Amino acid sequence: MLGSAELADVCLGMVIRRRRLAAGISMEALGETMGVSYQQVQKYETGTNRVAFSRLLPLAAALNCSASELVTDVENELHVYDQRKNGLSDPSREAGR
Repeated sequence: MLGSAELADVCLGMVIRRRRLAAGISMEALGETMGVSYQQVQKYETGTNRVAFSRLLPLAAALNCSASELVTDVENELHVYDQRKNGLSDPSREAGR
Protein backbone atom coordinates (compact mmCIF):
# COMPACT_ATOMS: atom_id res chain seq x y z
CA MET A 1 0.00 0.00 0.00
CA LEU A 2 1.26 3.44 -0.89
CA GLY A 3 1.58 6.14 1.72
CA SER A 4 -0.16 9.44 1.00
CA ALA A 5 3.10 11.21 0.08
CA GLU A 6 4.01 8.42 -2.31
CA LEU A 7 0.52 8.35 -3.76
CA ALA A 8 0.68 12.11 -4.32
CA ASP A 9 4.01 11.63 -6.14
CA VAL A 10 2.47 8.98 -8.38
CA CYS A 11 -0.54 11.22 -9.06
CA LEU A 12 1.72 14.15 -9.90
CA GLY A 13 3.59 11.89 -12.29
CA MET A 14 0.33 10.94 -13.98
CA VAL A 15 -0.59 14.61 -14.29
CA ILE A 16 2.83 15.48 -15.75
CA ARG A 17 2.60 12.70 -18.31
CA ARG A 18 -0.97 13.56 -19.31
CA ARG A 19 -0.17 17.26 -19.71
CA ARG A 20 3.11 16.54 -21.53
CA LEU A 21 1.42 14.25 -24.02
CA ALA A 22 -1.48 16.66 -24.53
CA ALA A 23 1.04 19.40 -25.31
CA GLY A 24 2.95 17.15 -27.70
CA ILE A 25 6.19 17.51 -25.76
CA SER A 26 8.74 14.70 -25.62
CA MET A 27 10.42 13.66 -22.38
CA GLU A 28 13.68 14.90 -23.86
CA ALA A 29 12.27 18.35 -24.65
CA LEU A 30 10.63 18.67 -21.23
CA GLY A 31 13.87 17.64 -19.56
CA GLU A 32 15.89 20.17 -21.55
CA THR A 33 13.48 22.94 -20.63
CA MET A 34 13.67 22.00 -16.95
CA GLY A 35 17.42 21.37 -16.93
CA VAL A 36 17.12 17.65 -16.18
CA SER A 37 17.59 14.47 -18.21
CA TYR A 38 14.77 12.63 -19.93
CA GLN A 39 15.46 9.81 -17.47
CA GLN A 40 14.65 12.20 -14.63
CA VAL A 41 11.41 13.20 -16.37
CA GLN A 42 10.59 9.50 -16.69
CA LYS A 43 11.19 9.04 -12.96
CA TYR A 44 8.94 12.01 -12.19
CA GLU A 45 6.20 10.54 -14.38
CA THR A 46 6.33 7.16 -12.67
CA GLY A 47 6.50 8.67 -9.18
CA THR A 48 9.88 7.00 -8.62
CA ASN A 49 11.46 10.39 -7.87
CA ARG A 50 9.73 13.33 -6.25
CA VAL A 51 9.60 16.67 -8.01
CA ALA A 52 11.50 19.19 -5.91
CA PHE A 53 9.61 22.40 -5.23
CA SER A 54 12.38 24.32 -7.00
CA ARG A 55 11.53 22.33 -10.16
CA LEU A 56 7.77 22.81 -9.90
CA LEU A 57 7.64 26.31 -11.41
CA PRO A 58 9.88 25.47 -14.40
CA LEU A 59 7.85 22.28 -14.89
CA ALA A 60 4.57 24.18 -14.91
CA ALA A 61 5.96 26.80 -17.30
CA ALA A 62 7.18 24.08 -19.66
CA LEU A 63 3.69 22.51 -19.60
CA ASN A 64 2.01 25.91 -20.18
CA CYS A 65 0.16 25.89 -16.88
CA SER A 66 0.57 27.19 -13.37
CA ALA A 67 1.92 25.27 -10.41
CA SER A 68 -1.50 25.66 -8.79
CA GLU A 69 -3.11 23.94 -11.79
CA LEU A 70 -0.75 21.00 -11.33
CA VAL A 71 -1.61 20.82 -7.63
CA THR A 72 -5.34 20.99 -8.41
CA ASP A 73 -4.94 18.17 -10.94
CA VAL A 74 -3.15 16.08 -8.30
CA GLU A 75 -5.91 16.78 -5.78
CA ASN A 76 -8.46 15.64 -8.35
CA GLU A 77 -6.50 12.43 -8.99
CA LEU A 78 -6.32 11.76 -5.25
CA HIS A 79 -10.08 12.32 -4.97
CA VAL A 80 -10.74 9.83 -7.78
CA TYR A 81 -8.40 7.35 -6.06
CA ASP A 82 -10.29 7.76 -2.76
CA GLN A 83 -13.64 7.29 -4.53
CA ARG A 84 -12.44 4.07 -6.16
CA LYS A 85 -10.81 2.81 -2.98
CA ASN A 86 -14.07 3.31 -1.12
CA GLY A 87 -16.06 1.54 -3.82
CA LEU A 88 -17.73 4.69 -5.02
CA SER A 89 -18.11 5.46 -8.69
CA ASP A 90 -16.24 8.22 -10.45
CA PRO A 91 -18.68 11.15 -10.76
CA SER A 92 -17.07 12.34 -14.01
CA ARG A 93 -17.80 8.98 -15.62
CA GLU A 94 -21.34 8.89 -14.28
CA ALA A 95 -22.06 12.27 -15.84
CA GLY A 96 -21.09 10.93 -19.27
CA ARG A 97 -23.68 8.14 -19.22
